[in-house]
Amino acid sequence: MFSPAQEQQIYHTSRYLLGLLQPRLDRACRLQVRTWLAEALEQGAFVSEAEEIHTIPNFIVQLEVACLIHRELGLNVHSILAVLLYIPFSAGRISPNEIKSVCGEEVLRLLQLLARTSELYMRKEAISSENFHNLLISMAEDMRVVLIIIAYRLYLLRHASMIRRAEDRKELASEVSFLYAPIAHRLGLYKIKGEMEDLCLMYLQPKIYGFITRKLRETKDARDAYIAEFIRVVRETLLRDLQDVPFEMKGRVKSVSSISNKLKKLPFEDIYDVFAIRIIVDVPPERERQVCWQIYSIVTDMYRPNPERLKDWISIPKSNGYESLHTTVLGPENRWVEVQIRSKRMDAIAEQGVAAHWRYKGIRSEGGLDDFLASVREALETVRDDATCEEEKRQTLESSLLTLKAQEIYVFTPKGEIMKLPQGATLLDFAFTIHSRVGARAISGKVNGKNVPLRYQLKNGDNVEILTSPQQSPKPGWLSIVVSPKAKAKIRQLLRAEEEAGIGVAKEMIQRRIKNRKL
Repeated sequence: MFSPAQEQQIYHTSRYLLGLLQPRLDRACRLQVRTWLAEALEQGAFVSEAEEIHTIPNFIVQLEVACLIHRELGLNVHSILAVLLYIPFSAGRISPNEIKSVCGEEVLRLLQLLARTSELYMRKEAISSENFHNLLISMAEDMRVVLIIIAYRLYLLRHASMIRRAEDRKELASEVSFLYAPIAHRLGLYKIKGEMEDLCLMYLQPKIYGFITRKLRETKDARDAYIAEFIRVVRETLLRDLQDVPFEMKGRVKSVSSISNKLKKLPFEDIYDVFAIRIIVDVPPERERQVCWQIYSIVTDMYRPNPERLKDWISIPKSNGYESLHTTVLGPENRWVEVQIRSKRMDAIAEQGVAAHWRYKGIRSEGGLDDFLASVREALETVRDDATCEEEKRQTLESSLLTLKAQEIYVFTPKGEIMKLPQGATLLDFAFTIHSRVGARAISGKVNGKNVPLRYQLKNGDNVEILTSPQQSPKPGWLSIVVSPKAKAKIRQLLRAEEEAGIGVAKEMIQRRIKNRKL
C-alpha cells in the first residue's frame, strides 16, 4: 500500500502527532482514535479520486496537514483530531455519537462544520462568486475550520509537483490564488499568503516567475553586501543610542509575487524596494510605541526619509491586527531602502497572523481560543471597506470585537447564485432581494426542498426558492416579518401606492355618482 519511504514518513509524522496528543488525551481516547484510523485505512476509506490526481496518499496528506496546523498555525488537540478523523467521519465510518463520547462535543462540532463547509465545493457558482470569501467564513462559523482549509490547500500547493497533469497543477494554483490567498491576507497570515502567491505565480506564469528568480540570483551578492553594510551602520548607531533596548536587525527580499506586481509599472532595475530592512525590538507592550518611534527618529536622522512612504500601523493597526511602522529612506549610493520597525510581539503577529494573537493574549486552551477566534471572525466580516478614515475603521473594528454574532448570512438562489442578507433575514426578505415584483407576489417558498412560510428565518448556505401568485399583494403585517431596510422601504412604498390607488378609485366613484345624480 505504501512505499518504504512513505512508511518512514508515516512513522515519523505519527510519532510527532502522538507527542502532541499524549499529554492532552487519556489513554483510552488515544487507543480508540488509533483504532479508528487503522480500520479506516484497512477498509479503504482514505482512497479517493484525489489520488488519481496527485501521487500522495490521502492518509499521508491528513497526517501532514495535522502537523502543519500545529506548527505553523498554532492549533492544538481538537483541531488535530478533527483533521485526522475527517475522512472516516465524512465517509460514515465513525458516527457522531462515537465521536462525541470518545473525543467530546468540540471535536464533533469541528467535524460537522468541516463537512458542511465542504458542500460549498460542490457548487461551481459559489466558488466563482466574489462573495465566496465571506460565504466560507460565515458557513465555517469557527475560524479554526477556515485555518484547516487554508492549511490543506497550502500543503497541496507545496507538493503540487506530485500532481500528475500540468492542467491540474494550474487549476489548483488558480483556486488558491483566487480563493485562499485573499483569505490568508484577511487573517493576517502574510507569510503563508506570500508563499501561496509565489507558488501560484510559478505554476500560472512560469516565464515571469523564472525571470524574477533569475534576476534575484544575479543580483544576490551585490544586494547581500549592501544589506549587510546598511545593517552594520544602523546597528552601531542603535547600540550607542538605545543601550537598554534589546533588538535584532535582518534584511529580507520581497516575495516574487510582490515584485511581479511592481514589474507591471517599472523595469526590474528601477524597482527600489526589492528588499526591506526589519528592526525588531524586545520590549514590554507599554513601551512598544515609544521605542519604535524613537528608532524611527534615529534612522531618519541618519538617512533622508520619503514622507509619502511613511505608514503608521502602530497607532492604527490594520483590521487584521497587523502592527508595524514603515518608512523608506535614501540610503548609501542614493538607493531607496524600506525600513520596517516593530516589536517582537508585532513581528510574531505579522508572520503568524491570528495564531500569534491568541498566544500573546495568553490563551492556552482551545476553549478560550474559540471565543477569541469568534471575535476575529466578527472583525473580519464587519469592518467596513467604505469607512471614510482610518479612525473610523479602527472604531468599527473595536466595536465589532465586542459582538460575536455575525452580521450577514449567505444563501443560494435556485440557479446557484449567492445572495447576501442581514442576520435574521426571512424568506420574505429574500424575495424582495431578488426583485420587488417577486416580493410583492410571494406567498411561500422552499428552503432546501421543504415548504416554508414567508416568516421562515434563513440560515447560511440555505437553498431558497420563492413561490408566487398573481393574486397576492403586500400586507401591512409584512413589515413585522422582514428585517432588511430595503424590504421594509419597498413594502411601505407598495402599501402607499395601493392606498393612493384606492383613494383614487373612491374619488372616481363619488364623482361618477354626483354626476349621475346631477348634484
